[in-house]
Amino acid sequence: MSETIRVSDVKVAQDSWCEALITISKNHDEGGLAKSKPLAGEIIDAAYGY
Repeated sequence: MSETIRVSDVKVAQDSWCEALITISKNHDEGGLAKSKPLAGEIIDAAYGY
């Protein structure tokens, strides 16, 4: 099986990760760790399947 990763696929993944980090940061600004940590956990679980 040979699959090629396209540049556009990488860009989408990078943009999604960047948006997630921005959202975590905004949540932290609004509610500290109590608001940002659960979201960070959800994002990591979704991205990495932990």
